[in-house]
Amino acid sequence: MQERDAHYLHERKGLTAVLSPALERPRALSWIGNQERLLVATEEGELIEVDVVFGSRTLPHTVEDPAEMSCSPDGQKVVVVERAKNISLRRSSDGQKLAELHFPLLSDITITWFKRGEGWGVAVAGDDLEGRKVVLLPDDFSKHKVAKIPPRAAIGVDAVGALQYGRVTQEGVSIVSFGKPLALGAPSRHRLRFGGGGLLMGMAEGGVTLWPGVDRPPRTIIAYDVSAATLDVKGEQVAVGTRTGDVSLSSASTGALERARPGKVGGHSSAVRAMAFSARGRWLATAADELRVWTF
Repeated sequence: MQERDAHYLHERKGLTAVLSPALERPRALSWIGNQERLLVATEEGELIEVDVVFGSRTLPHTVEDPAEMSCSPDGQKVVVVERAKNISLRRSSDGQKLAELHFPLLSDITITWFKRGEGWGVAVAGDDLEGRKVVLLPDDFSKHKVAKIPPRAAIGVDAVGALQYGRVTQEGVSIVSFGKPLALGAPSRHRLRFGGGGLLMGMAEGGVTLWPGVDRPPRTIIAYDVSAATLDVKGEQVAVGTRTGDVSLSSASTGALERARPGKVGGHSSAVRAMAFSARGRWLATAADELRVWTF
């Protein structure tokens, strides 16, 4: 295998930047199913597919003010949240809109695909002017339900794909199946996300905390000026981005950070806004004012 082949870099330790596509101001990103292809939505509303081997192409359809995006597990569909406007269902191959729901979410927005009978459902959580809400939809958007949830609650799935939600208060962590009572105390200041294996992750100014479960002690990875973080699909690796553009990788079990070693492509020059591990291969995508694809 030639050294210039990106797959050669899988054998290296830590993070190594291998690709920086020529696109500006990426704002939302999602790997397409179990493929080594990435879908990116830019500030201007472009939808761009990035293949780590074959390059990039711009899709013919656009979005407006993309806040969050997530492809279905089979890679055929993508849900896009357009801030303060819509939740739309689109084809991942060309961005064509298949259905939409007017629902003006403003901040702390997440999209979760969960197992629903023989198919998939979608849970979109976020804050609006009235508080924190979650919208539940089948994967064709044929109907929907809206539920109010406590402030700073995170939506995710457990190890078998069932919907759950969690919260951290002064009394500790609470993680339960969606619909069951959740702790109502004053929330911690963490920005919570669920990762692979049902692991709950909390981002704060001084680091990233992982809660393996309600009966196990949390683990904190010390990092400063944290602006984004993500877990891989197995819940084994944690990537951390900062307001100064640094990108770091850590083992979820040891909590030891290893900073990226930039090659020809340097780190970000502005705050990291979004991050995502691929389900296939050893790829990490990070978005600031530009897009970076790393291997580890």
